[in-house]
Amino acid sequence: MSMRVQISLYALLLATALSAAGQSITRPTAAYATTDDTFQLTASSTSATRSLLIDRCALLSLNVTAPSRTLTVSLTSPGGAHFTIGEQNTAAGFQSDIADLSDGSTIGVAYTANLTNPSPGTWSLTVTEHSPLSAPIDVVIMASFNNATRLVVVSGDNAPVGTPVRLAAAAFDGSTKLSGLTIGGVVRSTTDASFTPVGVTFHDDGTAGDEHAGDRLYEAFAPTTLPAGTYVIHVTARGTSSTGAFRRTAAAQFRIMVRDAQITSFADFGVDDDFDFYYDHIIITTQASITTAGKYQVSVRLRAANGRELQHTIDVQLPVGSANSDVSFTAAEIQRDLAVAGPYSVAEIRYSHVLASGDTVPADIRYNLGATAAYTLDLLAHSTLRLAGNGTAFGIDQDANGRFDLLQIVHCEMHERSAAHPRRRDISAPITAG
Repeated sequence: MSMRVQISLYALLLATALSAAGQSITRPTAAYATTDDTFQLTASSTSATRSLLIDRCALLSLNVTAPSRTLTVSLTSPGGAHFTIGEQNTAAGFQSDIADLSDGSTIGVAYTANLTNPSPGTWSLTVTEHSPLSAPIDVVIMASFNNATRLVVVSGDNAPVGTPVRLAAAAFDGSTKLSGLTIGGVVRSTTDASFTPVGVTFHDDGTAGDEHAGDRLYEAFAPTTLPAGTYVIHVTARGTSSTGAFRRTAAAQFRIMVRDAQITSFADFGVDDDFDFYYDHIIITTQASITTAGKYQVSVRLRAANGRELQHTIDVQLPVGSANSDVSFTAAEIQRDLAVAGPYSVAEIRYSHVLASGDTVPADIRYNLGATAAYTLDLLAHSTLRLAGNGTAFGIDQDANGRFDLLQIVHCEMHERSAAHPRRRDISAPITAG
C-alpha cells in the first residue's frame, strides 16, 4: 500500500468515526508516523540529552533544527552504538548531513540523519553547543519512522468563547485503530505570546468529553476559558503496536470566536398533521439569546438509547434578543434511523452565524442538554400494518426436490393502525417461492 493511500485511509477511518460521534471536520486530516520534541540550550546549560523511543522500522529519519552551526548532535542506541551527525558510518547504515536553512540570510541549520533498521528501544539523543551563548537557542527535533504505526489528530469545528472544542485522536497500526493508549496534549496560542499553555488528557472511557467508551477514538474538550484567538493542540500518544512500543506526535489547529448567540434551553413536542392521533413530526424548539442579528444555521442532534443518532439543520433569520427556532424530525426517519422508542437525548445544539461573505462561523454550541419526552414507536405515524419483528418461519419442500416451494410464516406479530389506537394481530400464511 502506498504512503498516499495509507494516509487517505487513516483520514477516512477517523472522519467516519467522528461523523458517527456527531462531529464535523472542517480541515483535512493526515496520519503521521512521526515524533517531535523541543527544548532550549542556555549559557548555563549548553548540552541536553533527550530520550527517543524507536519502534521497529526499516528507516529512521532524524532532523534536528537550531540557529547554530556549532552543535554536536549524536545518537546512542540501547546497545551502546554511537552515531554523530556529520560523521559518516555507512557500514552501520548511517548517513548524515549538516545544511544551512536560508531565506536570503541564514536563519538556522538542519542536522539530518538516516538510519536503516535501527534497534528498537529507547535511544539517547544528545545536543551540545560548543560556542558561548549570549541568549538561549531553541532546538527542534523531528523523527520520522518508515512503518505503519501512525497518529491522527483533529479538532472538529471552531467554537465561540466559553464553548468547549471537541478534540479527537486515533492511532493506527496499518488500517486498525489501536487501544490501550496514553494520549495527552498541550494547547498553545498562535496569536498571544503571553498565553500559558494548558494540558489536556484524552479519554476512551466515555468520560471527560469522550462520547463512546471503547471505540478506540480518544476524545477530550479544550478548556472553556480560552479567549478568542487561534490555537494549536499538540498531541503525544504512547502505546504498543505490531512495531513494538511507540511514541507518536501530531497537531491540529482550531479557533475560538466571539460569541454571537447564547443557547438557553430547548423544548419538544409531537405534531399530528392529519389529526389521526399519530405524530407525523417531533419538533425540537431551541431558544437562544441573539447578540448579532442575521442569518443562522440551527442544528440539533438526537441520540437514541441504542447509540444511533439523527441530525437536522435549518436556516433562519434571527433578530437581536430572545429567539426560538423549530427543528423538525419526521416520524418515518425516527423509526428508520433511530429505530427505538424515546426518550431521545438532545446530544448537541449548534448555532452558526452565516456572514455576508457567505462564511459560516460558530455562534454557540452546547452538548448533552437533556432528554425529550418518552415517544413510543406506536405513537408515531406508520403504515396501516407493519411487522413488529417477532415471529417464526420455515421452508416447505412440496415435491421433495431439495428446494423450498413455500415459506411458512407462523405467528408473525403485526401492528394494526386504527384511528383510536394501535392493535396487535398474529398471522400465519404461506408465501409462494419465486
